[in-house]
Amino acid sequence: MRKLMYLLSLTAFMAAIFVCLPARAMTVDVSDISNRAYGARVLTEINQAQKEIYVAMYSMYVHDGQLDNPADSLVQALIDARNRGVAVKVYLDDSSSNANANNDAYQMLVGAKVDTFFIKPELKMHAKLIVIDGETTIDGSANWTRSALLKNFESNIVIRSREFAQVKLAFFKALAENTVTPVDVTPVAAERIEIPAAFLTEAKFAPRMVTDMDGLAFDLYLILLRDIFLRNSSALAVDYPALAQRLGLKGEYTQTFLHRALERLKDKYHLIDFTAGRRPVVTVVPIAGNFFYLPGLYWDYGLASQLLLKEKFAYLISSCEQSLALPRPYWSRSKEELKKEYHITVNVLGEGLRGLEQKDLLDIRSSKATSDDFGDRTANEYYLKPLISTEERARVWAALEDSEGKDKVSFACGLAHDALGEENHLDTVKEFIRFIKQYKMVSIQKAVKIVGAYRANNPLKNVRFLEGVIKNIEAGTYPPK
Repeated sequence: MRKLMYLLSLTAFMAAIFVCLPARAMTVDVSDISNRAYGARVLTEINQAQKEIYVAMYSMYVHDGQLDNPADSLVQALIDARNRGVAVKVYLDDSSSNANANNDAYQMLVGAKVDTFFIKPELKMHAKLIVIDGETTIDGSANWTRSALLKNFESNIVIRSREFAQVKLAFFKALAENTVTPVDVTPVAAERIEIPAAFLTEAKFAPRMVTDMDGLAFDLYLILLRDIFLRNSSALAVDYPALAQRLGLKGEYTQTFLHRALERLKDKYHLIDFTAGRRPVVTVVPIAGNFFYLPGLYWDYGLASQLLLKEKFAYLISSCEQSLALPRPYWSRSKEELKKEYHITVNVLGEGLRGLEQKDLLDIRSSKATSDDFGDRTANEYYLKPLISTEERARVWAALEDSEGKDKVSFACGLAHDALGEENHLDTVKEFIRFIKQYKMVSIQKAVKIVGAYRANNPLKNVRFLEGVIKNIEAGTYPPK
């Protein structure tokens, strides 16, 4: 620990916000915590916090269940601090260069009732700043990412000075005046269910269910996993009527259907064991290996009943792959690789992924090609979007209708459907509303007809390419010669 004299001046600039404090001398205690020293020291300081913690972080790449990412421990420390009564406020960047990257951290924190905010997307919040108890300031270059904490060269310091901390708290005041509540990122419930990765990757389990179209066994197994996990029990007594209601089964033969599904899970798939009776007692057979998390909102928001079986399988695959891809928000593997890993045909997998995209649950970035037959394309990129409730989705669409008018929104939805099959995508519909305002309707309709005729798996079937076609039509350069 060294004692240094610093002459400091602060200029915090965020768009229209400009804060300029007079230069003055102050005495501070400084410790260097560069490179690998940063993560352990930050964890210690957070765990020792008594009153308040402020965090401004450009990149906070975490994901529930990622055991080898030390950033996850830092986020959990913030949650633990909040739970013991410390006031915690976290500010995250959401600019275009960092879009979606901090969503998992946002979900984890807000789901644990930590006050967490995104800065307006048009601003870039590039700070990596922490102020604790109005006395300790941690500043430097390190983001909360696996690379920054384990590999990168990063320069960071801890400063002990109440006066200096108050200066830095003025920065957080500016941040607080430039936050935005995202409409497309809803906190996940604290409930997260462990799903064995082998359930997807071993041909005898989920792949066989999908091939045999055994949706009831698929849904029943996931519900049993959920109930046993939440009850922290090795065995579960099955209530047939209650289980039938949760699975959406109706009619006089529901108990027979459920009993037969239990028998298939036991004798065909070897995933459970149970003792027969009026209330069978079920135990889940342990599966060795890694696992991933499935949020409780998968059931709470009705995905288990709304999705087709191939879409459910694609959703679980996306959940598993996205957990492996971090710190990148998008995951990417070729369909041939996915076919080999998950023992499913390319057609079924493609239909499942496209179904999720059409329901606005998955963002697919198609790779570019330089040849006419697309043979040189690299793998697509995929991002599983945060789940939002039916009520929240309705509120967002109602807000768009209030601002643009129901007729215009309805017309834009029709164009989005005819061109891309994305009438449920809020962002796509907003783009078509912009087209309506910016281009001639005859040009838009012609472009919609052209792109709409493309096959569903054509990488050019996207809103960006469609706008290019509109521009070329208006410039008289379409079709290209």
